[in-house]
Amino acid sequence: MHHSATDNIRTCLRRHVLGDATLGTRQQLAMLEVASAAPSGSYRAIVESLDVTYTVCGPVGGEDIDCVFETTDHLPFSDHTFDVVIAGWGVEQSLTFATTWLDMVRVCRPEGVIIVVAPTASPSAPSPSATSPSATSATGTHPGDHCRLLPGALVDMADAAGVHLVDSWVDPRGPWHNLVGVFRPTLPATPPDLSAIPTSFPAEIESLQNEWPTDAPTEVERGRGHEYYLPVLERVHTWLAPRSYLEIGLSTGQSMRLASCAAIGIDPDPHPTQPFGPNHTVVTHTSDDVFAFTDIAQRAGPFDLAFIDGMHLAEFVVMDFMNTERHCHAASVILIDDPCPAHPLQAERTRVTQFWTGDVWKIIPILHRLRPDLLTLVIDTDPTATLMVIGADPHNNVLWDNFDLVVDQAINDPATVDDAIVQRTGAIHPGDPLLRKVLTMLAHARTADDPAAAVAHVRRVIDGAMPRTVAPS
Repeated sequence: MHHSATDNIRTCLRRHVLGDATLGTRQQLAMLEVASAAPSGSYRAIVESLDVTYTVCGPVGGEDIDCVFETTDHLPFSDHTFDVVIAGWGVEQSLTFATTWLDMVRVCRPEGVIIVVAPTASPSAPSPSATSPSATSATGTHPGDHCRLLPGALVDMADAAGVHLVDSWVDPRGPWHNLVGVFRPTLPATPPDLSAIPTSFPAEIESLQNEWPTDAPTEVERGRGHEYYLPVLERVHTWLAPRSYLEIGLSTGQSMRLASCAAIGIDPDPHPTQPFGPNHTVVTHTSDDVFAFTDIAQRAGPFDLAFIDGMHLAEFVVMDFMNTERHCHAASVILIDDPCPAHPLQAERTRVTQFWTGDVWKIIPILHRLRPDLLTLVIDTDPTATLMVIGADPHNNVLWDNFDLVVDQAINDPATVDDAIVQRTGAIHPGDPLLRKVLTMLAHARTADDPAAAVAHVRRVIDGAMPRTVAPS
């Protein structure tokens, strides 16, 4: 199952089930998944940490199938059996989904939720826009597919079944660009509020970030670098003089407090050791939620400087970079923390060390491969380096259009971290005068008559200065 598909299901459950006044407090939620299990796999693993009974019903038997359709269009359950009914990937391979859809509504309880997630495109076909003509299906473009739901189909489905379409979107992440629809037979008395929604699940994802293993070899529990990253970040603020600042992942708030300009900080569970300033706005939700369901970043941006220090898994770093770039400009500076582990064990996706970067390092080869238009520099900061990215293009869709392919490879690739990344080959010293020169040039580029030309000049300066052989002053 592709990352965006599971991510969309998780978002729907959080917003419309866990955050619901009735369903969110119900013991042993009954959930049904229809048609998804083969060949892509089911969504069962997503809800393993929740108090639910989960049933997967498919057209044919299989390893993750609990029951098989009695006929191609009839679910073998009584009316009003389930609190949540999900039709995920597999809809596009159904010959009778229009009839199955009506049966999904039949088996859902009046206060329940019905979720449909289906690809609108494929690697060989463009995504339909949100303004596509209303249609129940479109010709399939992938082997085994019989239909593609288009955005207008959701309204038709709600009308045909007599239910309410309470939420919908087309995922901008490709190449499948999932269409998501959330339906309810009866509207809740109180719509779910973003402030009441649990920050994330399963809980294992959050606990992974905050565990402190104690049995790693002593020589592994170390950082490296010429200077601690916070004084370096403070100098970046001084030289770049940003007018607006974005930070993802606040922790104790030390880095956020360096910003003297208007600043937005995003963290679902910050633990500040001192109060933030009047120029600091802290948003206590996940970065995905903030970018997808609020206009906070749009109202506060574009950002001259951004610092990404969120979850230490490649899929989160890629998503945070993509969302951040959407709210930056060519002369912006995007900093990514922890791109270079000091030891290969620190780069494991499953945390086994206290010093832990996870596979944040994968953002370096991903950007080199897919975004050669960006300029990337590793700054040799302690403990796990800082990646500086210059030349943001908020209109570039390469990462967005290839998101699932990029993330699936990053998650499943068994390759270990490259030794050049561990050794920080080509990194610049945090005291290198080149850093100050570049940042002051970018500050001037923001107000230049031709910012793009000014940024191109910055690129030429860096290209002409690399590799560095001059000792820092």
